[in-house]
Amino acid sequence: GYDLKFTLRELDIHLQGTPVRCFDGRLARYVLDPSGDLSPAGAIAHYFSALVNQEDARERLALYNAYMFKLRGKLEEELKAKNIWELYQTLELPLMVVLADMEFTGMKVDCAWLESFKILLEQEMQQLQTQIDQTAGAPVNINSTRQLGQLLFEQLHIPPVKKTKTGYSTDEEVLLQIASLHPVAQQILDYRADAKLKGTYVDNLLLMADDNDRVHSYLDQTGTVTGRLSSSAPNLQNIPVRTDKGRQLRRAFIAEKGNVLLSVDYSQIDLRVLAHESKDPVLVQAFLDGGDIHTQTAAQIFGVMPLMVTDQMRSGAKAVNFGIIYGQGPMGLSQALNISLREAKEYIDNYFKNFQGVRRWIDDNVAKARQNGFVKTMFGHIRYLPEFNMGVGSMASFAQRAAINTIVQGGSADIIKKAMVDIFRSLRGTPVKMIMQVHDELIFEVPENELDAYAASIKTQMQNAVKLDVPLVVSAKAGPDWYDLKKLPYSPMKFTARHQLTVGLTGGILCGKSTALRAFASAGAYTLSCDELVREISARPAVQKKIAALFGTAEKGELARKVFASASARRKLENLLHPLAARELARRLKKDKSPVRVAEVPLLFEAGWQDAFDMTVCVCAPDKTLPARLKARGMKKTDFLKRCAAQLPPRAKAARADI
Repeated sequence: GYDLKFTLRELDIHLQGTPVRCFDGRLARYVLDPSGDLSPAGAIAHYFSALVNQEDARERLALYNAYMFKLRGKLEEELKAKNIWELYQTLELPLMVVLADMEFTGMKVDCAWLESFKILLEQEMQQLQTQIDQTAGAPVNINSTRQLGQLLFEQLHIPPVKKTKTGYSTDEEVLLQIASLHPVAQQILDYRADAKLKGTYVDNLLLMADDNDRVHSYLDQTGTVTGRLSSSAPNLQNIPVRTDKGRQLRRAFIAEKGNVLLSVDYSQIDLRVLAHESKDPVLVQAFLDGGDIHTQTAAQIFGVMPLMVTDQMRSGAKAVNFGIIYGQGPMGLSQALNISLREAKEYIDNYFKNFQGVRRWIDDNVAKARQNGFVKTMFGHIRYLPEFNMGVGSMASFAQRAAINTIVQGGSADIIKKAMVDIFRSLRGTPVKMIMQVHDELIFEVPENELDAYAASIKTQMQNAVKLDVPLVVSAKAGPDWYDLKKLPYSPMKFTARHQLTVGLTGGILCGKSTALRAFASAGAYTLSCDELVREISARPAVQKKIAALFGTAEKGELARKVFASASARRKLENLLHPLAARELARRLKKDKSPVRVAEVPLLFEAGWQDAFDMTVCVCAPDKTLPARLKARGMKKTDFLKRCAAQLPPRAKAARADI
């Protein structure tokens, strides 16, 4: 057939997860050329030079059917000739069955909550309308650009930002720029946001919910050139997340009674694919060491220890990390971060100085794409880039960006598609339903009393869907609705030998971390102390030489006095020892097969290592017990305070920890 999933949907046929022997012409055409004409008429014209343009639908259908079996032969032959037949057979066709089942199941919505949210939005819109009318001294049509322009720039004398052919511009960019000059600009922005939430989402969800209060989004397998899935009618991949009110809308998506929603998503999968594809040693090692990749990138770009990375530095590094994937230049980065063009160029230049393997990989793949006219993803999905040969500079620049973006985002899409097929097969015959995919996130409806077992299984399958040069990391959250999702607590009592739990243990100085570590050990967990690891590493002759070269001594007491007397000296020592400790920690954890492994890491959050663990535990002690603790350890308060200055306060650690 041609577009079989759509046919099954229209005929209300549920395959119930049963694999089917079939051939889908549209899917085959998509695998061959995702940017081509995917209509049946386009396929017939391409392969048979025949025109199907009959006005009568029955006549068109008869012609489509007349060509269908001949079309299958042509498509199958081309798929095999281009070595993508296996991709079509083992990934895309099985995924079609998965998506058909997800569409049939749908997501349950709380219509009563949506009705109350709708009333709230309408009331807020009315209040905002009244405030804007009062400012204007007369009723204002907020949907009229002309009336808003007159109010803002003529009546209120706000300096105009830009004009269009028809008058003043009052788009979001303009209103954001003038919001600090007059409150009415923010009121207009708030009114538009409420109107969009109500019209685009709330009204449509209420309209599209079936008799069982479930909405059945159409998941388009052939809708993007990068291989990503797209969602429509309604678009559940585009539920707002940037504003609190937009995020509130996720409360409408709920589980059936006795079930919970389980969300499992890949962590920074695009950057992991970039590391795997580019083989950049610094980027690969950063992921192998664990921790927060944006913090580590910031440390590389700005030449500081991870501990010294500020929120602003991390935001800049994050923008650069993703800007590289999307082919963003200095101009785009300067606008995104609201910094000068010179600063943006320095950020990018520093990035490529530290990640030279990424630079070479980008240059090599752009050159290959220009020569071949196409790029391929990890699994072999093709994207043709005719823009290279159009003789237009802007089109060639677009093709360069698209080449890199397709390899990275397309690779991420390959991985989650493979995970979806694997998980779907494992869930056949169970009460668990995969109900939605939002790019890097999969959403399931799971019986509450079986959540732990299924969450562990799904997480394991996602992490092992593909073997990369860097680990695939996923996080799992669950809750009664899509908004109230909490990171899953892990109970060692529920762990079996098939699964492993890795715990990061941290806390303040003299707070009892060692006592807690001994408690874990007595309960049968495999335990590691990073302090002991660092002492072992520091005692190695090669490391002793490096320490002596940096500080003029490797003697423990004298070294401690120098390090704790100077923040810069402390950073130098951490720069030397932290990467070595991270590698040794990872090696030992990988080697051990115990169900529960606990690592005591005093600077866990400061070093950005928290993502390397399934859960984090912070040990705290009451302030009033400090004198007794100092006395027991024989430590002076001045020494204690110096050491504390090198760490986050215990309360800040506790706020970031799971427990």
